[in-house]
Amino acid sequence: MAVSVIRRRPFVEGRAATRPTFVEGVSRPPLECPPRPIVAGTVAPMTPSRTRPSRPVRSAVAAAALLAALVVPATAGATTTVSSVAVTNGDAVVDKPLVFRATGQITSTSSGVVRVEINAPGIACAPTVGTNDGVYAKDTSVSAAELAAGASFTGDSIATAGTYTLCVYAADGYSSSTPLQSAASGPLTVREPQVSLAMSFPPQVKADVKVPLTLTTFAEVSRRVNVELNVGGVPCGPNQSANQQYSAPVYNQDVLGGPTTTTVNVDTPGTNGSYHLCGYLARSTDDATPLQVVDSGPFTVGPIPVPKCTISPSRLSAKGSVTVSCNALVTGQIAIVATRGKKVTTVTRTIVRGRAKASAKKLHLARGTTRIAVVYQSKKLTSKAVKRR
Repeated sequence: MAVSVIRRRPFVEGRAATRPTFVEGVSRPPLECPPRPIVAGTVAPMTPSRTRPSRPVRSAVAAAALLAALVVPATAGATTTVSSVAVTNGDAVVDKPLVFRATGQITSTSSGVVRVEINAPGIACAPTVGTNDGVYAKDTSVSAAELAAGASFTGDSIATAGTYTLCVYAADGYSSSTPLQSAASGPLTVREPQVSLAMSFPPQVKADVKVPLTLTTFAEVSRRVNVELNVGGVPCGPNQSANQQYSAPVYNQDVLGGPTTTTVNVDTPGTNGSYHLCGYLARSTDDATPLQVVDSGPFTVGPIPVPKCTISPSRLSAKGSVTVSCNALVTGQIAIVATRGKKVTTVTRTIVRGRAKASAKKLHLARGTTRIAVVYQSKKLTSKAVKRR
């Protein structure tokens, strides 16, 4: 910055200083003082109260504001002043472009410059742009009308979550004579985007068949989902590079917005055994820390068991009961149906520890033979002739 030097009349030893005469109502003239000595290589400081500021100082930055319309007082003598700067497109999110809105005024020029720089966590703002070490920068030229109404400008995005330092600079122009100087600073928190991934797949499938896999995805910013089928018995790794995959039913499917539900076919392995489906929602397949990892849990490849029940006994007394025993795939309620001729009696029972009972009296079993059937989820699982003595 240029320094103005004021020449003063030298002080001559032996000559008495003339004391001025003051008249009431007339302003007092400044006193003359002897100059301070100047050492080679240095500039003697000047008294600012009586010295006209140089042009760079007159056009230096006014104040600015930070997020949430933090108001900062304007710098005296500045013509481009910023009263507030805010991020206006929601939270600051990784990989989401930031939109800023600056408000202020320009008093003696037609346009000015507002610049936003973001420093790494823990790095304070420097006095000028030229000495600041920002990881992000965005500036815009604004007219007096635009700045008064609120000037919006879109910058780039931040790639890593964290708490950064937001630095605001302003000036009447952007040149060596009007450097962008610090107006304000404050914290800027950037968070990871919100995402979700859910998978639905049967717990038991046959070998060498196509089985539908249902995916439900959501991502606040653009991300990709990958699903891998792991080798027998191996759970999902923390990322795709560490995963032991057998095949990749879903590869780099784009996700933005949602929730969105899609269905893809998975080719099941030809060897019976236990397998895992592993879902990764991340920036790319090389992402060491995916935003979400979903393990389907073990599913079995092999013969598919079916619900089964048996009826006992074959003969019973009038005070006896029919007992139905079922495997673990039969849960909840079953219907025990007694049919003899045109007479049909249905009794509903709940399976408890794999069994349910109905008395001969409840089933209206008459002396002789009656056909007893078990119905589960509208399907007849078994039937048997039972003779009442």
